[in-house]
Formats: sequence, structure tokens, C-alpha cells
Amino acid sequence: MGVSASAWAQLPSRSPISGWLHEPVWRAGWHGRTGESRRQDGRTRASCASLVIVEAQTTDCLTPGQVAQYLRGEAPLAQVAAMEAHLERCARCRQALGTAALSGADVRLRVLPGAPAASGCPSDEDLVRQAVSTAHDASLEEHLVACPACAEAMRGLQAFRMELDATDWEEARRLARPLPWWRRAATLPWPRLALAGAAGAALMACILLPSLVGTRRQVAELRSERDRWRTAMSTLGERVAELTHEQNRLREQQASAARAVEETRRELRAARGALQAARRMAALAPSGGPRPLVNPPARQEAVDPVLRRLRAMTAQALESGRLPIPRATLRLADRPRTLLGPPHEQPHHVALAPRAEMVRSVRPVFRWTTRPDAESYTVTVVDDAAQREVWRSAVVRPAPNAAEATAAPPNEAPPLAPGRVYRWYVTATLPGGQQADSPGPSDPVARFRVLSPQEAADLARWQEAASGDPLALAVAESRLGLLGEAEEALRRALAGGAPPRKVRPLLDQIAALRGFRRK
Repeated sequence: MGVSASAWAQLPSRSPISGWLHEPVWRAGWHGRTGESRRQDGRTRASCASLVIVEAQTTDCLTPGQVAQYLRGEAPLAQVAAMEAHLERCARCRQALGTAALSGADVRLRVLPGAPAASGCPSDEDLVRQAVSTAHDASLEEHLVACPACAEAMRGLQAFRMELDATDWEEARRLARPLPWWRRAATLPWPRLALAGAAGAALMACILLPSLVGTRRQVAELRSERDRWRTAMSTLGERVAELTHEQNRLREQQASAARAVEETRRELRAARGALQAARRMAALAPSGGPRPLVNPPARQEAVDPVLRRLRAMTAQALESGRLPIPRATLRLADRPRTLLGPPHEQPHHVALAPRAEMVRSVRPVFRWTTRPDAESYTVTVVDDAAQREVWRSAVVRPAPNAAEATAAPPNEAPPLAPGRVYRWYVTATLPGGQQADSPGPSDPVARFRVLSPQEAADLARWQEAASGDPLALAVAESRLGLLGEAEEALRRALAGGAPPRKVRPLLDQIAALRGFRRK
């Protein structure tokens, strides 16, 4: 398909119509052709252009490369004007350009506006307009009869029009349509592609196979190491379970031993009380009778440093009238208040103990004074740091004429934690459902702390060094903040004949620390 070169050969050499620059008018069958067909068209076009240019026998004609650049629109802008000027005056180059364009089925056409014409001759635009129009211009036809050059140009244009009219444009569009992918795929060199793919696959296998074998070996080693660690962890878990069971068994044995030690200590205290009573009875015997053993032998004092310190602290307390109370117990104390008066002066109840002191038991006994108008009482214990209630007693209804009442947590109640600080208050229920707390909002807070296991062991050593001496025992117990037990020991010392002027200042000190003032 395409326009033959005969129509281009009939164009006059002076006409710029066949030069023809940038805009493609039509391309027939180019995209649908195979690569070999395209290469053949390019070789034909280059050979035709080269042949015509050689025949021009001019030194300034366009080269084949310039013709090809001009056809593709790739010529430099600075050279386009010179190329067009040469094409206007060189018929051979115009023929070569047209032949090269037609051989590639690629026609490029441009009418240069305002191109100069001979004197009295119509312009190229008028000639083209007349060639493609069906109307007749009488003046132009008269000029064509008189001017052979214009008549030749018109005959060439009319021949070119007839060639265009005879072109089968539907067939050209069909050929210009790209081939389906399966037809294009059929033209590919499949054997060579298959051979190249096989070679690439073999190369990749040679490269990757050693690494895959090494990776599988590493994976197997890692799995074996993982199984070994799992076995070790399982064995370790079994061992930890055994140790935990053994630890629980040892704890139970330790608890049983602690209970046995506590029971033994209670028996020893009872024996010491009996021994002290026997000593008091011996002191009341006639002068010729046996004398009580108030103090341990001097030899024992020399070998027991705790006993030596206790005797020195007892002597200092009796001399100064001050017990050795620790700072931790002093921090539990609050501002003083007046202790118990006549019912008409102070009718409300008062929380007595434990108050500003340490306690030994995890289930201490709470003691308070009663009031005549109270129907019942309830004791509440609160964790001082966490500010949460840890125990509330059942309703307590003391005897009608009882001056004091007590309450203690039962065995099924959770024990208090050693080393923790607690506060407590007793609530009295009055007639009509009213309630009154002691300590009240304006009263000193009743705080206490449970001894830690280390402090309890230290107390046992000091109590053993006291050997039943109530004064030494009061000093040993006050040293660890057990003010309630120290007060009982001091009262036993007064009952046993200790000088009141030495003992009462110690009792006053305990009362003041608890927030009471003796009258």
C-alpha cells in the first residue's frame, strides 16, 4: 500500500509542495509489520535516497543521514531552514526525499505559507485548492493554458489526487492495526528463548544448590540444639518443682519448730513466775530462813554480755527515772490527754491498749474503758500505711458494772503482719442507735506495731538474761517498745517491794507516752 513515486516525479522542481517537513499525513501498515519487514523498508528507503543524491552530482546536496533525520523530524532546528532552502532549489533532493518517504509508506506533506511565486502565476495554495476542488476557476484555467509551468504543476497535483482517491483506506487501516498478541508471540524465536531459559535455570541451580544444602544442614543443627535446650529446660523445671516442694516442707518444719519454741518459752515464763513467787515467799520468811536470789551470780554476768548490758541499763533507768524506749516506738506516740476521771467528769469510753507501743502477738488483745450508757462495743483495726480495714470484731457486750472490756481476733481471723503499723478504735453503740468512737477526732490516735521475727528473737535473749527480775524485765521489754508488758512488770515490782520513788517515774513515763496523764 502507499502512494507511488510517479506522482511525486511529476511535481515541478520549483514547487515546495514535495518537501515537506514535520506532520505525518498517514502511515500504512507500519505498526503491524514484523521487525524484518521494518528493517527491509529502512534499507530500501536509504538506498533510494542515496542513489538519487549520487545522481545529483552536486557537492551541497543532502546526505542520506540528513534525509532520514528530515523525514523523522529529528533534524537540528538550526539546519532545518537550510535544508528547506536547498530542497526548494534542488529537484534531485526533492525526488530523493519523496522516494525515501514513499518507500517506507510514510508520506510527509506541508505547504509552506507565503512561498514566493513567479510573476503573474498563482500561489501554491491556489493550485492545491483548485486541484482538490470540484468548482472551476475561469481565470486560473486561462492562466494554466498560457503558463506551461503552472499547467505541469496542476497535472502533478491532479495525478497525486487521483492516486489518493484510488487508495483503499480501509485496507490501510486494517494493516495499520497491531497484530494480536498470540500472532506476535508466534513470531518469537521460541527455541532460542527455551534454550536461554534452560541455561539460566541451570546456572541458578549451580549457584543456589550449595547454599540450599548448607542452609538445610544449619536448620537441622538448629533444630537439634532447640530439642536439646527443651530437654534441659524440662529437666530444670522438674528440679525447680522438687526444690519448691522441699522448701515448703522445710517451712512447715520451721513453723512447727517455732510453735514448739514458743510453747517452751511460755513454759519457761510460767516457771520463772513460780520461781519469783517462791523468792517473794522466801523474802517474807524469818531472818534465819533462806534469802531470795534476786540477781544471777557474778560469774554468769561476766560471761554473758547481754546480762551485763541489762544490769547497767536497769541501774541507769532507776537512777534517771527514764526507760530506754526506742525511737520507732516514740514515733507511734501522739499528743497527751487526761486519763479516766469520775463518770460525771468524763463519761465517754477510752481505748487503753495497745497504744503507742509494740506488741508481740499477731492477734493482740485490745482493752478499753466502758461507759454506763453504752449498749455494746465494736473494735476496728486499720492498716496505718494502706489506710484499709484489716479486722472488725463482733459485738462486745461487757458485764453491766465492768470498768473495762477486751476483745481479741479469733484464730480463724487473718493474723496481723509482723513489722506493720496499725491503728485501732472502739465504737460504742448508744441508746437510739447513736455511735461514739474512741479515740475520737480530737483524741490521740491509738497506733501500735507488731514485732518482726528478728526483734522477737532479740527480746527472747533479753528476757532470758532478766532471769525473772521484774525491774530488769521491764527495762528489757521497754527497750523494744513493749510498753504494756513493761508496765505489768513494773507493777509486779511494786507489789514485790520495789521502792515506789524509783518505779513510779517509770510508770508515769509510759502513761505520758501513751497519751495519758496520771492524776
